[in-house]
Amino acid sequence: MNYNVLPRVTLGVGVRYFKDSQSYIDFLADKTQAASFSSTDPRAYVEIRASKTVNVYASAAKGFRSGGFNAFGQPPYGPEQAWAYELGTKMRLLDGRLTLDLDGFLTNYSNIVELVFLPQEATDIYTNAGRVRIKGAEASIAWIPAKGWLLNASGDYLDGRFVEVQGEAPPVAVGDPMELAPRYQFAFFVRREFSLWQKVGFAQIDYSQRAPGNARDRAIASWYYTQSDYIYQLGAQLGIDITDGVKLDGFGSNLLNDRAYIDPDVIEGNSPLTRPRTVGVDVDVTF
Repeated sequence: MNYNVLPRVTLGVGVRYFKDSQSYIDFLADKTQAASFSSTDPRAYVEIRASKTVNVYASAAKGFRSGGFNAFGQPPYGPEQAWAYELGTKMRLLDGRLTLDLDGFLTNYSNIVELVFLPQEATDIYTNAGRVRIKGAEASIAWIPAKGWLLNASGDYLDGRFVEVQGEAPPVAVGDPMELAPRYQFAFFVRREFSLWQKVGFAQIDYSQRAPGNARDRAIASWYYTQSDYIYQLGAQLGIDITDGVKLDGFGSNLLNDRAYIDPDVIEGNSPLTRPRTVGVDVDVTF
């Protein structure tokens, strides 16, 4: 539900009720587990139309995810909850040729679920590890400097750290970064559309970069820390419409041939590598 309290100011509220019933049969422990998880999650926002082309907004919302069960007779884990706060703006400038979106957010995440190794049982289980505070920002910009040209860039920054831990042997400590989440990532591309011999075509160059994600399990040992690699990807495309039903597209991906570990399972030798340099041609035929 929303209401225009002023000509340029809108307030909105909403609520969601959720209930999830689960059961799990642990054949090894000859045990059946069952539980129900429910949550009432509100949301509120305000939107301010500063002008015909500039909007400013703020929101607060509660999130929820059900708990679950572990095998081998291990105890279940509880649900996760989060309160998320957001402040941002969306702009359309220069007669629509420039689009700019900015967003900052803060999330308090409680009872976050982590995978932990139990040496005495030689098995992994899921457990509620504690509370995480996430601070971050996102931005994207698209610019048409001239007819047929498009420049686009986007990225985000994320700082998530444990501010509280729980359990007898928590896998993390206060101050540890949130697992698997890269600290930053960004991407941009330049695209040029053209006409050649009365055929429509385009050329595009794109580049992206991603910081490492990490994983840690202090229940194994204090030294158990691993992370993925920085990932640098350069690509290019060249396409043209041969006829109304035939399109030809030449492409190259990972032109730098950057072979990097994608996820933090490096320490256990399970992380895949980025795909090697690939060059090819796509033919799209429509009848």
